[in-house]
Amino acid sequence: MSLIGRLRRLRAGRRTDAGFTVVEVTIVSALLLIVVTTVSGVLVSLTNAENRSQALVNNQELVRLKLLDIARDLRSAATLNPLSDVTQYPYEVDFTALDGTQYRWRLDTTTNKFRRDKLVSGSWTQASSELVNITNAATGVPVFRFYRASSNLEIDPSTSTAADVANCAIRVHVTITSASYPGPKPFTSEYDVDLRNRLPAGIAGC
Repeated sequence: MSLIGRLRRLRAGRRTDAGFTVVEVTIVSALLLIVVTTVSGVLVSLTNAENRSQALVNNQELVRLKLLDIARDLRSAATLNPLSDVTQYPYEVDFTALDGTQYRWRLDTTTNKFRRDKLVSGSWTQASSELVNITNAATGVPVFRFYRASSNLEIDPSTSTAADVANCAIRVHVTITSASYPGPKPFTSEYDVDLRNRLPAGIAGC
């Protein structure tokens, strides 16, 4: 073989050694795709977990503030007002403030929204921001439970009159079960409220 032929074969070999074959490129690309997909999945999972955790914390804080608002309202209420429908007592409390203004805290069992309303010219008007995704109605947990003079004697609205609840309750136990979105399973917060502007045994006749 001549010298020129040898040089041509050497150059051809160098060009082949300097590049990648189609199989090699395909394998490397597949490995990179697997790595990128795995890392992306981990990042998405961490982000979702952080979002759920933050949603839970935010929702717990909103519920805590609402419980404090309810406690402040009921402690300073001049009277509890009888409801026209005793079956609403587990989800509504109606009261008159010391200045004569009538308010209510109510869970809408259809929309699962909970808020404070104010009676203005005979109509209820929203007087606070709403809590959403309240699951008390779905789980059968009363928002409001009313107690007589004995802390262990609960007033059962289903066997009592509206006047009994309004006149004889001296303590209200408030329970809110709320589901944050996005978030983990619903959590429950509770609060006991003593009605300070009420005789120790309730109004006469209780």
